[in-house]
Amino acid sequence: IELADGTKHHATVIASAPFADVAMIKLDNLPDKLTVAKLGDSDLVEIGEEVFVIGSPYGIGHTLTVGHISGRHSESLIEGDAPVDFIQTDAAINKGNSGGPLFNASGEVIGIVSHIKSRSGGNEGLGFAAAINMARQLLLEQRTVWTGMEFVPLKGKLGLALNAPGGAGLLVQRTAKFSMGHTIGFKGGTIPVTIKGRKILLGGDIILSINGMPLRSDQDLIKVRKALVKLNFGESIVAKIVRAGEVKILSAFKENPNAEL
Repeated sequence: IELADGTKHHATVIASAPFADVAMIKLDNLPDKLTVAKLGDSDLVEIGEEVFVIGSPYGIGHTLTVGHISGRHSESLIEGDAPVDFIQTDAAINKGNSGGPLFNASGEVIGIVSHIKSRSGGNEGLGFAAAINMARQLLLEQRTVWTGMEFVPLKGKLGLALNAPGGAGLLVQRTAKFSMGHTIGFKGGTIPVTIKGRKILLGGDIILSINGMPLRSDQDLIKVRKALVKLNFGESIVAKIVRAGEVKILSAFKENPNAEL
């Protein structure tokens, strides 16, 4: 974590809900003289209400933009997942604003900036923030799991072209250090290619199943995620993968992210 004075502090991911584009991290040591932002009630926001966004658009730190609530929407960021609650705003939001707070006029956080919808790639007045009530429920009131992986679902012609058994699986792109994916030993891709306008990395592991549960569809992925959440810390995770044309088995134990905190 980098603070306004330039100092950096180590933190640990302790909860994650990628389908809602939110995660929670915990500082190992809380620096002095920090002011904690108060969480508001996102169910009370009204269309036309003035809001403020603080973030780092295009890397320009601590930038404030002002706008209004434009609407409320439910959508799913991951195909097959249940829709979640987002607040729409016309406050200027650009690349780099993601993860920043959306404040109401009382200085309370009512959302976490998520994404924009834009044809130009820049702000066009269509910004969306994950509603804070939803984020609070997902990250504070429920158990979640942080896989720390980016992957591409393989199906159809793409799965067959990459020789995935049965033509389906998850092609690993990257894994974050200290994440579940990193602990299990998944390897990401190293060969950048563009397929039908989409940039992906080839050469990574293809995950076929986790704890005996196949990964052939979006619904399978949802089932696996729910099963991982229910695992107790210390229980085993076994993955069947394809690496360099060979089927391999990887295993690890579910770790407690709070173990060292």
